[in-house]
Amino acid sequence: MNRAKRTGFALLYVLTVIVLVGGAAYLLTDACRTMVFETREVYLGACARNLTASGRAWSRRAKAGAREAAGAGRRLDVKSLAIPHGELRVTIRGRGATIAVSCRQGKRVLRRRETRSLE
Repeated sequence: MNRAKRTGFALLYVLTVIVLVGGAAYLLTDACRTMVFETREVYLGACARNLTASGRAWSRRAKAGAREAAGAGRRLDVKSLAIPHGELRVTIRGRGATIAVSCRQGKRVLRRRETRSLE
């Protein structure tokens, strides 16, 4: 009878450890999922900032060289920036430039539009 009690204790101990390990794995999985989501958001924000900065620089240069016709929009090549699925469009109107950027990672798409003075 003493041996049967020990066997039951070991079984309960093993089951308890399995439940605790499963709970810890669940919590770690949830934390990792949150970190992956936040990392993707930060990455998309950085890509959008890089595209916006490139658009500003291009619009200042285009205005200084007077190469762009008023109101004409131009889609710029962003392949050299190594931003997959990135798009940059600059429209110069009068004294201002509208910079529209779009970048995508997986199903998440980030679009921003900004109007800047070229003065």
